[in-house]
Amino acid sequence: MKKFIIGALILLIAIPGFAFNFFNFLNFLSGLVPVLMIIGGALAVYLGIEELKQSDNNDNQAKIESPHTQQEEAQPEKKAGHPSTATSQVTEPPASEEAAPADASVQFKGNIETLVFHSVMCNFASGKNCSMDFTTKEEAEAQGYKPCKICMSEA
Repeated sequence: MKKFIIGALILLIAIPGFAFNFFNFLNFLSGLVPVLMIIGGALAVYLGIEELKQSDNNDNQAKIESPHTQQEEAQPEKKAGHPSTATSQVTEPPASEEAAPADASVQFKGNIETLVFHSVMCNFASGKNCSMDFTTKEEAEAQGYKPCKICMSEA
């Protein structure tokens, strides 16, 4: 509804301005374009910084939640220095198989921006901000998330 009202207002301003004062209207627009570009550029920079902060927070949370992945990342560096550890590379795939059941137990996805959690079957669980994984409703609620009103209407 807001988009409709804004569009109607723009038409009410643009049509008379265009029809009756064409050259004055063009002068007004030529003065307005640089201002809009500055505002748009500032907004893009601000949103880019917020996105970087969000991705840094997600990276930090991932490192805190899974310290065993840091150990796995450190092991390949050691392996590169020791060519005699070719047999230890065979033991690495079971470690990744152990991580697969942990992912399989994820039942809920939390939106880090709205603090709403969804069932993994919910259409909204695939959003770009749904990056928090929870195994139980209680776990999500303990971290301050609220249940989705669509997929968990009974909650």
